[in-house]
Amino acid sequence: MAKGKQKLTNYQSRILLDYEKILEKCALNPDRIFHIADEESDAVVPVLRTMIDQVVRSEIILEYTMIDSHLDFLLIEHVFGSGNKLRNVRRTKRFRTFHMILQNMYLLQKLSIVKTFKNIPRSITSKITAINDLRNGVAHAFFLSDLKKSKRTYKGVNVFTPKGLEKFRKDSLEISYFFEPWLKEFLEEDSGA
Repeated sequence: MAKGKQKLTNYQSRILLDYEKILEKCALNPDRIFHIADEESDAVVPVLRTMIDQVVRSEIILEYTMIDSHLDFLLIEHVFGSGNKLRNVRRTKRFRTFHMILQNMYLLQKLSIVKTFKNIPRSITSKITAINDLRNGVAHAFFLSDLKKSKRTYKGVNVFTPKGLEKFRKDSLEISYFFEPWLKEFLEEDSGA
C-alpha cells in the first residue's frame, strides 16, 4: 500500500479518535474556524492566534521538559552509575531523595553541575539557555501581549511564526541529538531520510 493509505488497526483508530476529541476539548480543532467564520467572522483571527499560541507554548514546554530529563538522567547516572547498578538503586530512599532534589532544581542549575563532569559544547549550552529563557517567558504570562518582544522571540525570530518555531525545533533537536546520539539515526530512519 502507498504511504498514507494504510488501514488503521482498531486500536490505532481509537487512539486517533481520542486525539481528535482532545483537540476538540482544547478548542484546537481547525474545522472549528469554519463554524466561527459563518457565525462571527471578526473572531476568526483572534481564535486562530489563540490556537497557535496554545500549540507553540505546549511545544516549548515539551522540549524544555525533554532537556530537563536529559540532564536529570546524566546526573542520576553520574551519582548512581548505570545498568544493573542503577536498576538496583532505584528503589532506595537515597535515590528517591536525590530524585526529589532534582525535581526542585532549575534547569540551568542542573546544566551547571553536568558541565563539571561532561564536556558540553558552547553552542549546546547557548541553545539550552535560550530555550530556558523562552520557556520562562511564555510559561509565566497568560497574555502574549504582556510579554516583552524579546520574551516571545527565539534567537531574534518570533517563535509564534512558522519560521520562529522551525528555528526553535531545529535547536531542540540538536540538543536531543547531543544527549542521545542514537536518536538522530532513529529519527532519520523513521522519516525515510
